[in-house]
Amino acid sequence: MVSLSVLSFNLLAPCYKRVKKTREAKFPKLYKKRWEECLSFIKDSPPADVYCFQEFWFHDEYLQAFVEVFSSDYKFHSAQRMCASDGLLVLTKNNINVKSSTKYRLSHGSTRISLILEVSAANIDIVIATTHLSFPHGMFARGIQEKEIGNLIGKLNTFQDRPIILCGDFNAEEDSVVYNIMKLGGYVSAFANVHNHEPAVTHRTHRNEDVLADYILYKNVSDTIPQVKATDSFLLPIEATDEVWLESFDISDHRPLVASFEIYATNKL
Repeated sequence: MVSLSVLSFNLLAPCYKRVKKTREAKFPKLYKKRWEECLSFIKDSPPADVYCFQEFWFHDEYLQAFVEVFSSDYKFHSAQRMCASDGLLVLTKNNINVKSSTKYRLSHGSTRISLILEVSAANIDIVIATTHLSFPHGMFARGIQEKEIGNLIGKLNTFQDRPIILCGDFNAEEDSVVYNIMKLGGYVSAFANVHNHEPAVTHRTHRNEDVLADYILYKNVSDTIPQVKATDSFLLPIEATDEVWLESFDISDHRPLVASFEIYATNKL
């Protein structure tokens, strides 16, 4: 058995954060201050074995800031979206053997992607994937979302012999079609499994709406004999409630979500 902790966090890329009717990327003092606060917050939180970041900004100074903090203990795996300044960054602890890292485009109707890693931890093979689905601006965008998650589930179904951990910003509430597609695909939310409910709020949108958008899910090889067991899950900061948006949390418009797992080499819990 191996224990594995995963942190999923949409960083709110400076190229998207709204400031004075423009974007934060135009104000270096602002984005440098925020990314320093963000990295300090992550460093001061319990360390994870795997970090999955969405809206990672592909900017040289931004990347270097992450390298300075994490490179001694973690390997970097990234994928940039086509025609966009952001993408996905996954950090895996040095003792995790990463066999492959694949960028997967979710739909021809969008530039959204997933980063899929085949890894081995303590000689136990698993798949770890992160993604960021389109924002549901309307019915058409919701249709794109549903295609994105359907295609991703189909891609992950090709890894039939290993348990899967899937996390990210799905831009979808618990009563959405996207959530139902994941549930029907055999995916279980770690937070819901541990607490018997999903968090009420993980994201404050650009419309100033407080919603649930972020999940860490897992899928076992067998429906009857699990290999992955969620042992804990929580939002950061740990002491804050998940029922309302934390007004003092201003380093991103998403709160980091953490899940801890026990993963078994044999099909016995």
